[in-house]
Amino acid sequence: MSIRAYRVNNHELEDYASFDCRHDAKLFDFLLQGEGAHNGLNQEGNGIVEVPVKRFIEALEIIDLKLSPDLRDTIKEDIEWADDNMQDDIRYECF
Repeated sequence: MSIRAYRVNNHELEDYASFDCRHDAKLFDFLLQGEGAHNGLNQEGNGIVEVPVKRFIEALEIIDLKLSPDLRDTIKEDIEWADDNMQDDIRYECF
């Protein structure tokens, strides 16, 4: 059986980062521990991660994560984007 690789067209990044994987490590670890999350980071921490939208909703409810107001707003924007685009997961390219 073969596995074929397809080129990705229209790969666009947002103009700003949603969060910092190292600075917001508590949040990032929480997101990747969830069921359905995909961690495609290499040893340097670069790569693609996919996180279910429901995990972000859970993160907003957890007081222990101590999310700043700006980070909360950005997460809400990402959730809204996913909803508007009928996405169950949000994909991030980390570099």
